[in-house]
Amino acid sequence: MSPIPIDVHCGDGRVTGDEKCDIGVPDGMPGSCPKECPELAKCNPRKLNNSGCQAECVVLQLVCMSGDDCCPGNCTDKNDSDCSSSCGDGVVQTDKGETCESESNMPCKMSDAECDDGDPCTLDKLIGSAKNCNALCTPSKITTPKNDDACCPAGADANVDNDCKPMCGNKIRETGEDCDGTTGCSASCKLTLQPDQIACLEKFGTMSDECARCSCMNCASSYLACRGGADAKVNDLCNGVLECARTNDCFGSACYCGDALLCGPPGGVCKTAIEAAAGSTDQAMVSDAANNTMTTLGKAYTADTCRYQQCRQQCR
Repeated sequence: MSPIPIDVHCGDGRVTGDEKCDIGVPDGMPGSCPKECPELAKCNPRKLNNSGCQAECVVLQLVCMSGDDCCPGNCTDKNDSDCSSSCGDGVVQTDKGETCESESNMPCKMSDAECDDGDPCTLDKLIGSAKNCNALCTPSKITTPKNDDACCPAGADANVDNDCKPMCGNKIRETGEDCDGTTGCSASCKLTLQPDQIACLEKFGTMSDECARCSCMNCASSYLACRGGADAKVNDLCNGVLECARTNDCFGSACYCGDALLCGPPGGVCKTAIEAAAGSTDQAMVSDAANNTMTTLGKAYTADTCRYQQCRQQCR
């Protein structure tokens, strides 16, 4: 069976296919395209090669040249005065650029494999040479996400690199998560609210507004806490209550009744708006606390009373 083709699109913010980087990734983030290539270490210069999603930093080959404080591996003190003339004497002379001596307590590394630091997220390269006593390991951090290289670069996630494990709390929804860092999302990345509640909370920005939050939690159409008096348009009712109450700066049942303590026949400043939002004038029997009797009022009033009680008198 032929492999499933990878959808490669330069600029989509993901490093896929044969891309070296992606121009859609913000600068400084894993997978972003380099714009400059500083030295990995002294005498290990690099330059920017190619452009777009093929841009990469490549190591330059040094030449034998006196006076640049560098001694390439293919040079000697005979054609480059920067190479140590005392290499091989068993003494590491750092003032002459030596980093090792094969016959000393600081033996020279011979290959990239000997530079392995055990960190899968570093590229471990050997520069210099043992014959010039300047062999040096230069580990550099991997920043580009790449599948199956055992490395999850800093800032990467399981959606762009299969070496990364899904992490609840990184504000990125990954495999196995219902959500991450959004409204109605638990600390274990599971949804705790219904879609209508979430939409309501996000619309009114109610995490710090107790009244609006109460409306969204108890009156959103998929979570009817206001039973009995609520009809199919109860969500519209709550929106109407909220907007009218904010405009008139009134609290609780006073919006509809005109009296937050003793709710008699409806006559508050939001009466018209609430009844219009409820879209219903059907009758419902409710208790009249002032006269200790049952009063026939519309569904809009009944729903708002329920909403007021559930908000512990904090609804506006």
